[in-house]
Amino acid sequence: MEECANGSPGLTLVLGGGPAGAACALWLHQLGCPVLLLEKSAQCGGLQQYSPYENLWLPGLSHRKGEEVAFSINAQLCERGIPHRCGVTVQRVMQQAGGGVRLVTDAGAAFTGAILVLATGARFRSGGFRPSDRLAIGPGKPIEAIDVKGRRVAVLGGGDNACDQYLFALNRGASSCNIFARHFRAQKKLRDLVPVEDIRIGSYSVDQDFMTVNATPFDVISVQYGYEPVVPDGLEDLQRNAEGFVLADHWGQTNIDGIYAVGEVAQTFHPCVATSFAHGIQAAKAIQRRLGL
Repeated sequence: MEECANGSPGLTLVLGGGPAGAACALWLHQLGCPVLLLEKSAQCGGLQQYSPYENLWLPGLSHRKGEEVAFSINAQLCERGIPHRCGVTVQRVMQQAGGGVRLVTDAGAAFTGAILVLATGARFRSGGFRPSDRLAIGPGKPIEAIDVKGRRVAVLGGGDNACDQYLFALNRGASSCNIFARHFRAQKKLRDLVPVEDIRIGSYSVDQDFMTVNATPFDVISVQYGYEPVVPDGLEDLQRNAEGFVLADHWGQTNIDGIYAVGEVAQTFHPCVATSFAHGIQAAKAIQRRLGL
């Protein structure tokens, strides 16, 4: 097994290069704390890499698409010389007997550090469906890659993304669009934009092979079931909520000393880019104090 630790005392390993992980690594580096960020994708930026939509919620960045925000995050890490490696998939986390952690990758490499920050984020819930050229899972590039003009679209899910995708489908020329939701929980501002006749609330059945919902045929199905946390193996002792998200305080500290969780994997605040930045920064400051630097 290749050993990749750099031997720095008090090294913090940040696992995940989305907004939370990037902010944490940037601040740790700026604060003079040894840090190494590991990201499984080819570049940092998290789920923003898959968002072709203008981000209207980030002050000063209202004309930047999500994918542009991701590019900027990755570029800043490179420009500031933040130690990081991309294309690294961590399979397992092992707590060391004398303190610290050891991360083992799918390629057989290992990284060791004194502190671990989980910034692994979340992924789109699939609901057991398979992505295809007629079925997309999650918002952003997957559904935008499907031509919906003149086609019948079914949106599965009752959250904000479901309402957004309903509106996007009609704006892109869909002949019709219906939302199917067991519970319609989207914010009122979005609910009011969807005519009641296009909403089906209650249990429903889907046959992906025949592209039907409640036996009604559709040309395109958009699955908007929200997100589920991404947590590597070996952390079974981490406390989690009913949906599997890691429980952490506003500093990111989990129930395991020396292991922090920030951003969407922790779901501590309303999950979004802005709160992920903030949570990553909070953890960096807590770690700085812990190290006495």
